Amino acid sequence: MNSSEATTVAIIGAGVSGLALATFLQQAGIACVVLERRNRTYIEVRQRAGVVDARAVRMFQQWGLADQLLAGPVAQTIDYRVNGRSHVFEASAEDGIHSRFCTQQMLVNNLLREFLDVRGGDARWEVTNLAIHNEAGGQPHVTYTDSTGSHELRCDYLIGCDADKGVSRSSIPAGVLTTYSHEFGYAWLAALVEAPVVGNPIMGISDHGFIGQLPRGPQRSRYYLQCALSDGPADWPDERIWDEIRLRLHDST
Repeated sequence: MNSSEATTVAIIGAGVSGLALATFLQQAGIACVVLERRNRTYIEVRQRAGVVDARAVRMFQQWGLADQLLAGPVAQTIDYRVNGRSHVFEASAEDGIHSRFCTQQMLVNNLLREFLDVRGGDARWEVTNLAIHNEAGGQPHVTYTDSTGSHELRCDYLIGCDADKGVSRSSIPAGVLTTYSHEFGYAWLAALVEAPVVGNPIMGISDHGFIGQLPRGPQRSRYYLQCALSDGPADWPDERIWDEIRLRLHDST
């Protein structure tokens, strides 16, 4: 073991939840360390779906971090289409509360900048061989390897923010872990499309199913198409994807 150290909170995973928690802890004066198996560049450029919802906006406002974390050049106009009929919605000030539209990818980059560059937070990148040790009666700690050798990090609290396939979940004993699921009766097809972005982001409802279109730069969009639970990639060749996009948007182009 090359080093052994201690912190108050160890956080596994440098995604939205891990970085947000780390920023909150640091603002509250609580020491923490973030452990991530990828490097910072990967986290910055990895494509992420979704936007920050109203509850999250209020949470960041309560922490006094909304201006730092939700800022960026993102359009606040969305085109809602119902069977082809367009209803353009533009976020604006209402009841003295400033509305915001921020993608998860922008939030991640803002969190990285705020936690690391502005506040001098502690994140360890390209961590491998990470193991969680949480024996009854003992102090939680993790062991891991990085480019400088093998390390032990003791902590008072250990938080797993590395999603359902990460080491945190797999380390929870079967008799302790409780999982919850809900079946909606349909699935989503996500397609990253190389095509010039024209107009505003679109959320569409039609008799043929839901469709969402979110720009990922000037020449790329991610489309979301409602589909059957039994569908797989082979059921959706490129021609069908384009046909369904046109059909659900009532757009012949």
